Amino acid sequence: MIVFNHLPVEPLRVTSKFGPRNTGIKGASTYHKGIDLGRDFSKPETPILSVADGVVFNNFWNDYKGWVVIIDHGGFKTLYQHLKGQSPLAKGQKIKAGNQIGIMGASTRNIKNMAMHLHMELIVNGKQIDPLPYLQNIQEVEDMTEAEVRKIVKEMLAGSGDTPSSWAKEAWEEAKKNGITDGTKPQGSVTKEQVVVMLNRVK
Repeated sequence: MIVFNHLPVEPLRVTSKFGPRNTGIKGASTYHKGIDLGRDFSKPETPILSVADGVVFNNFWNDYKGWVVIIDHGGFKTLYQHLKGQSPLAKGQKIKAGNQIGIMGASTRNIKNMAMHLHMELIVNGKQIDPLPYLQNIQEVEDMTEAEVRKIVKEMLAGSGDTPSSWAKEAWEEAKKNGITDGTKPQGSVTKEQVVVMLNRVK
């Protein structure tokens, strides 16, 4: 039985959902095997917390995933990636729901200009499933405000003033082509896939 007893990030703001996606980011998967959660803008750092009691299954670096921690909860595992640095938790160490795993970051070697976020996965019998329904049983998920989206978008710019990176320009055009945006504002709720539509509005 899968039961989450604590949120991995507080407050909980989903920036990219589970399933098919097109982020416009070179090297990113087209099928999202987890969910992405945004940071707490009221604090300089956002703690990452365990959703349930368990044991540290692994704690490692991956060039794409960055710093990763996997917790075995008995019957299911949860994965937390792109941490700011390596977690101090040791393999085999017991952990309680709500205990800190690490700090939210943007660690990776293969993707440039990644915005700070937590990628979280729920793994059952070796297969990733959507963790969002189990998180929504704890607390209603908050949509991101436009101001928060703008802040994320600015982090995605290429470091040359307000000029978007080449992938961002391509993603903007692709978003218009695919009907995600009419070129003026996002359609529906704001997700990471739709963040690119804000690029032209932060100049």
